[in-house]
Parts: sequence; structure tokens; C-alpha cells
Amino acid sequence: MNSKEFLTLYEFNLLIQKVIKNNFDDEVFLIAEVSRITYNAAGYVNIELIEKKDEEIIAKNKAVIWSDKKFILGVFETILGEKLSVGMKILAKIRLSYHPSYGVTLNILNIDPSYTIGEMQLKKNQIIDRLEKEGALELNKNCAFPLVPQKIALITSKTAAGYEDFVNHLINNEKSYFFNVKLFPSVMQGKDVENSILKSLDAIIEDEGFEVVVIVRGGGSVGELDCFNNYNLAKKISQLTIPALVGIGHDRDKTVLDYVAYESFKTPTAVAHFLINKVDDFENEIKNVLHSISRVSSEKIDSELKMIERIASKVKEGCLESLKESRSDINAIGNRIFPELLNRLNQEKRSTDKICFNIFSIFKDKLKTEHSYFDKIEYNVKNIAWNTLQKNSSIIEKIEKEIMLQDPDEILKKGFSITNYNGKSIKNFEDVPVGATIVTHLLNFDIYSVVERKVKKQ
Repeated sequence: MNSKEFLTLYEFNLLIQKVIKNNFDDEVFLIAEVSRITYNAAGYVNIELIEKKDEEIIAKNKAVIWSDKKFILGVFETILGEKLSVGMKILAKIRLSYHPSYGVTLNILNIDPSYTIGEMQLKKNQIIDRLEKEGALELNKNCAFPLVPQKIALITSKTAAGYEDFVNHLINNEKSYFFNVKLFPSVMQGKDVENSILKSLDAIIEDEGFEVVVIVRGGGSVGELDCFNNYNLAKKISQLTIPALVGIGHDRDKTVLDYVAYESFKTPTAVAHFLINKVDDFENEIKNVLHSISRVSSEKIDSELKMIERIASKVKEGCLESLKESRSDINAIGNRIFPELLNRLNQEKRSTDKICFNIFSIFKDKLKTEHSYFDKIEYNVKNIAWNTLQKNSSIIEKIEKEIMLQDPDEILKKGFSITNYNGKSIKNFEDVPVGATIVTHLLNFDIYSVVERKVKKQ
């Protein structure tokens, strides 16, 4: 084989390099989707660009942003509000280069953020059109909103500013209404938003204890909020059987979630205010109903009272008339009965007086008879007593004489004496011991003696 019949790899790559340089030396504006980004420690950024057709990748190339062009990523992030990330469609100005050792490289010279924003809007519009065709935009809006929403399922990130704004405004409301809020922590920014929020929605649906779902986060740029322009999320929310309130901070544009929610708000605080107003509206409605009931009751009571007063007046008049008629009848009866009664009383009185007179006369005669009887008895008693007294007087005189004869002085006057020992008369042999001093009483003197011996007579 002749040496000129083949090329070395290097010679071949040099030919490719020459062809590419001759045909692709100018800058080219390229539309592609970012499928991978790698920030190299050396300062440059490797990007994989793809193109899809019916979700199938039909083209793929490696691109690079060299360190001297890395500032374009900062500009992109500043305008879009979000870093260049996987899934974004970009309009990039590139220059094709070929190196014999490294092959083909797309050198990204600049990226147009306005194109990406437009692509986001286009994607959002397509999702909205699809949801509208499926009838999903109004599904959640047709849910019955609770009269007093208190069991709140909150989807947000606990570290997000929107979480504190919502919870503080709701829990510390001026009316002191009670709300039971349960947080379902979720990623609220970036590529993991879809899976994270879908997981929280599944947990809420399984719980079945909530009345309202609230999805909130603080403000953000168009790029940061593009994660909420998601068909799967919007479809899931539209199919909830309880109302979903969305408070994703935005100044002008809305996300797809705003379109499918029961109601959307510009800030998390506005969502809390809406819930508080709902409870307040219910309280005011109850107050109005109570006021109406009170007013109707008062009117009914007044009406009944007036009717009762009319009935009472009629009854009073009837009673007075009946009383008047009864009084006339009573007077007529009295006028007829009283003379008869008075005559009867007089007759009874005369009869009673006659009976009393007869009783008194009988009693007087009886008393007179009894008095004569007692006088006779008194005379007989006195006569018997006098005779008895005379009879007993001779007996008493005889007894007095006998008593006088028994007087010791009378006995002493007759020459007798009385001997005592220790103040007592000596009557028995045993009354005085030998050696005792005895006293012998005579009529005019006493003799004291000592007993020397005693002789007992036979």
C-alpha cells in the first residue's frame, strides 16, 4: 500500500479542523435545552446541550463556557432571577471549534435570557391550555369552602420567609380565632419542587383530616417561580377534594398553580388574611342571624303581649260586670233573707231567755232547800259536839289529877327519895357498878354516896 493512500489520525483530524474552520468560522445562534452542567475547578463550565422531539433526544453536543466568558452566567441569573439549570431552553451564541486531540467543542460566547423567559412563558401557556382542555382549571374552584376553615394543611419550607409571614399573621390574628396548622415541609425552589410537593399532597390526601390546603412561599423572580409552572403539580391540586389556596409571592405574573387553585394571592400574608376574613364573615353572619332572631322574637313578644293585654282587659271587664251582677243578686237575697233571719233570732232569744229564767228559778228553789238542810245539820253537829265536850271534861280532870300524883316533887313531899347514877334513875341491879358515885334526891337536898357493895334481894 502506498503511503499516500492513507492518513494518520492526526492528519485526518487536521483535515476536519480545516473543513470546520472554513465552513463554521462565524458565530452561530443555537437553540438547545440544557441537560447537564458541570462547574470545573479550573474555572470553566461544561454544559451538555440536547434537542428533543416528542420527548426523544434527537441531538446532543458538549459545550463549554470558558472562564473568560463565565460572567455571562451572572448576567443570565441577574436578569432571569435564577441560575442556569437543567431543563432550561436557551438561545446561545456559539462558535464551533475543533481540536485534533479533544474533538468538536461548542464554545458558548453568550446566552440570551429573554429567550429563556419567553420559553418559560410558552411552556406555561401550553400547560394552561392543556389543563383548560382537560377541564382542570375550575375543578378545585368548585370545592365547597368550609364556613369556618380551621384545619389547615400548610405546604412550604420552614426556612422560607413566607412560612413565618403566613403563620404569624394567622395564629396571632387580632380576633384571636383558633387555627390548627400542620406543616408539610416541602422544597419550594429548584428541580426537586415537583416531587417534594407531590409527596406532601399525597400525605395530606391520605390524612383526610384537613379542610384547606395552603401552598405559600415568598417572592421570587420569573425563573425562580418557573418550578410552579408544572403540569403534574397543577393536575394534582386541581383534583383535590378540599380547597387549595396558593400564596406564591409574585408582583405581576402568575404561575400555573395560581390558575388551578381555589383562589390565589400575591403573598402568604394575603392567604392568612383571607382565612381570617372567612371566619370573621361567619361570625358576623351568626351575629346578624342572632340579631334577626332577637328582633323577630322581640316583635313576636310585643305582639303577644299586646294580645294578652287585650284579652286581659276583656276578661277584667267581663269579671267586673259579672261581679256587679252577682253583688246585686247578693244584695237582693240579703234584703229578702235578713228580716226573716232577724225575726228568727229574736224568737230564739226570747225562747233562750225563758229557759234561762226557768233554770234560775229551779236552781234558786233548790238552793234554798239545801240551805235549810245544811242549817239543820250544823245545829245537830254543834249540839253533839257540846255534849261530847262536856262528857270528856270530867275525864280530863281525872286524868290531870292522876298525872299530878305522878309528879316527882309530889312523891318527894311524901318522904320518898330518888337515886340516880349518871343522871339516870337506878331501876335494876346491873344499872350501877361497885365504886360508882350515886346521887340521892330528897325534897330539899341531895346526898352523894359511893357504892361499896351490892346485895341482891332474893
